[in-house]
Amino acid sequence: IDVKGSSEIIIGSIARLSPEKDLVTLLKAFAEFRNSQKNARLRILGDGPDRNALKDMSRTLGIEKSIDWLGKKRNILPYLRNFDVFVLTSKFEGFGMVLLEAMYASTKIVCARNSAIIEVIGVGNAGLYFETSNSKDLSQKLKESLGTNINDIRSYQLERLKFFSINKCAQNHQV
Repeated sequence: IDVKGSSEIIIGSIARLSPEKDLVTLLKAFAEFRNSQKNARLRILGDGPDRNALKDMSRTLGIEKSIDWLGKKRNILPYLRNFDVFVLTSKFEGFGMVLLEAMYASTKIVCARNSAIIEVIGVGNAGLYFETSNSKDLSQKLKESLGTNINDIRSYQLERLKFFSINKCAQNHQV
């Protein structure tokens, strides 16, 4: 794991490599993003049935040398802490625990605007939304996230973490 603060911009995603996670959109957006950010790297944690097709696509897009396919990892926190931006591209998502983990790691978040993702991130500034499956919008939001200081969004992330704390959840579910 590289140390945050290097000259590279680290974009990261943690997902099962399967169609519903829509990593095709991430690869297309990253290819466009890299046109203006030559020092960007994409780190993908996870494995799944689309692994080979996604790797083939990265070669077709000419970005294969800028992607680290890291496979499945047990402890994702060190990786999240070293991402400059965490991206969740899912077409639909149940309760996205990885979003809470990214907020806990004090990482900027760019995510698809759909399903329970909206509930987890909320309507404040805990993360940036892009239109689901829209690679151009995702690329733009990645650029936008670079101009954001994590300290400016940290209070929103902490509020979302408090909202989903075990005590708060237990309190909300008491009969």
